[in-house]
Amino acid sequence: MAPLALPPQSYLGWKVSVIALHAIAIISTIYRLIHRFRLRQTWWDDYIVTIPLVVDVAFSSLVAARFPTEDKPNDTISFSDEVYNSYWLTTLPCLIILWSTRTVLALSLARVFPCKHPARRWSFILVAFMVLSCIASIAVTIGTCKQTSGLLNQDAFKDCVKGLGGFPLKDIFLIADDLVSDALLVISPIVMLWRLRLPRNEHRLILMVFCGSTMMLLSAVCFMVITNSHSISMGENAILLVTSLGNTEASFSLFACNLTVIATCFCGGIRNLLHREGQDVESAPATPTPTQSSRSCSCLSDRSPTPLTLTEISESSSIPRSRFSRGSPHPSQTSSHPARISPSRSQCQLGEKASINDSDDDLGRHQNL
Repeated sequence: MAPLALPPQSYLGWKVSVIALHAIAIISTIYRLIHRFRLRQTWWDDYIVTIPLVVDVAFSSLVAARFPTEDKPNDTISFSDEVYNSYWLTTLPCLIILWSTRTVLALSLARVFPCKHPARRWSFILVAFMVLSCIASIAVTIGTCKQTSGLLNQDAFKDCVKGLGGFPLKDIFLIADDLVSDALLVISPIVMLWRLRLPRNEHRLILMVFCGSTMMLLSAVCFMVITNSHSISMGENAILLVTSLGNTEASFSLFACNLTVIATCFCGGIRNLLHREGQDVESAPATPTPTQSSRSCSCLSDRSPTPLTLTEISESSSIPRSRFSRGSPHPSQTSSHPARISPSRSQCQLGEKASINDSDDDLGRHQNL
């Protein structure tokens, strides 16, 4: 099966992307240090992070000054190109950045727990493992190949010790070491979150360590698959891709080790903003509800008088009045004689009661007649 050929790569696109990633990583580290020093909460992880910060500043400056384009014939390579492509300015800075950031993540786990806590002891074991792995990686990359000069130019490595699959031993060791270290940094926070009951702040810190370790693991896997796989052909852009992916992995690692501070500050800022908005809503005066305006009742109306038809009691009666109670005439003794009476004009309750009382008095007088 033919290897997968990658399309032609953009020199300008990779250069801008790599410089931007380095800038983000450097700014995040500076913000971390300022924040910790301002709160007087510095610890060993904050002191160790200055190592990858200084190395990354120098490394990104070299990358921005002389970003590789394509392979050159040996007869056209100048001495400055050999110096730039040497082991001391390419591979060594990347190794220092990667392993120092992993050490910072392990120390970030250790600072969460009190002294003599089992999780704290395990975190210090991880720190020791990262330091030893860094020393071993540097020793393996130098000692397993023969060099023709002290610059240790990557193209001048010859007779490298082979391992499984025909790969150089240094590549196999670097791949295995990266995978094991990143896997430990990913699994350790998961176990701590699963077995330990922690307060919210400590829980958030361990979760950020897990996220940072996952970012580092994914970037390392992508670099290994693209640069060391027989099924992928990088073509003429091999140097450009290897350099760009190596810089991407280094900048991702530096940014990932600062997630414990950046994410915590970001969440705290959002929480304070929401709390401030809630206080503003509570302190705002309540909107008064519309009520009917109380005004004096004039007991006058612009409407025309409403005619009322009352029943007039007849004076003649053939039935003795003793059979009926006084003021309660027999229905046959009544005759309908309409009389137009203008009631009192009113819209309020007092006026209506007065009108009803007047009508009752008129009706009583008619009944007495």
